[in-house]
Amino acid sequence: MLRLFPTLPRVHPSGAWVPALWRDIIANELAYWAQLSEVHIWPEGVFFVHESLTSPPVNGVRDVQVAPGQEVAFAQEARAFFAQRGRSAQLQVNPWAASPRLREALAQAGWIRVEDIIVMVADAPPEPSPPSPHLSWHVVEASEMSQWVSVLVGSFELPASPTFTASLCRRFRQGTTVSYLAEWDGKPAGCAQLFREAGVAGIYAVGTLPAFRRRGIASALVGHLMREAIAHEDHVCLQVIAGSPAEQVYVRLGFQRLFAQECYYLPR
Repeated sequence: MLRLFPTLPRVHPSGAWVPALWRDIIANELAYWAQLSEVHIWPEGVFFVHESLTSPPVNGVRDVQVAPGQEVAFAQEARAFFAQRGRSAQLQVNPWAASPRLREALAQAGWIRVEDIIVMVADAPPEPSPPSPHLSWHVVEASEMSQWVSVLVGSFELPASPTFTASLCRRFRQGTTVSYLAEWDGKPAGCAQLFREAGVAGIYAVGTLPAFRRRGIASALVGHLMREAIAHEDHVCLQVIAGSPAEQVYVRLGFQRLFAQECYYLPR
């Protein structure tokens, strides 16, 4: 597989030691978003911009690493980067880069602190359990990508514009992410993706349409992806909003918290 981003160094410019697994997981995330976005690599972080106007997290900054004394400049330049494009954005700060000075600089520049993002990891598959007879899933073929994207859009209440959905279809067809469609009695009900990079497997885009929620669809699908992933990689990872109901679902499946990312939002 072509590595869009090599495994990142273990030592942050500030001198903080970063475990190799943490950096591999970040490399997986960066490579995933690079399939969907225009990428700008700065010394302070990786900036992503989707080709059509969307809400976060497609437009955002990942792997923030700010040298001491550069917090104000980074916060202002990151704001200007998206403001010049007329976009809202999301910014995620890894724990080895977080500091009171950076938090203050981001607040002064107009970045709004929102819920933390929790990075979770598992290295063992959950105990298999028979899914509901109403539930099935399969890997999406290129001809089904439009249907899969419509489920993604409906599950996450994303912009439903033809430009946006066509862009996602084209990008996912070209990338290496494996997309799964869940069906309930033959009707599209949920979605998820598995992306292998940097020696780990990342689970992304786990969603269920509102009419099919609370039926165990996401849990069953994620459990299947975990078994698929751990058969080939040592670890499987995902991200979730801190304290959300989904976090407890993933804990029951065998995921553990690895680290938290401070998350900030920039309005248009």
